[in-house]
Amino acid sequence: MPLLFAACKSNETVQEKMDAGADKIAEGVKEMKDAAAAEVEKNTQEIKEAAAEKMDAVKAQATEAIEEAKAKATVAIEDAKDQAAGALDAAKEKTVEGLDAAKEAGSDAVDSTNEEVAPAQ
Repeated sequence: MPLLFAACKSNETVQEKMDAGADKIAEGVKEMKDAAAAEVEKNTQEIKEAAAEKMDAVKAQATEAIEEAKAKATVAIEDAKDQAAGALDAAKEKTVEGLDAAKEAGSDAVDSTNEEVAPAQ
């Protein structure tokens, strides 16, 4: 009977050793999982920071491009205003010249008519 008891006790020791080994394996797996999760979190944070930096750079470039476009549009508008003012001034001059020519032609016509109608003396 002592041999049987010793065999059972030996079995328990093997079982205890197996349980302890399984616990160590589980603990090792948990540590690896936690380390991997921490690494993923670190990488995710680095990716987020890099993306934020790139977005800031893109925003800065877009703002710069918008400001440059505004400046060019302002110059173009001013040029268009100057050209329109020049064209208006030229049109006014031509209108005045046309009116003067019409007045002169009318005056000449009146003079010519007066000469034709004037009584002979």
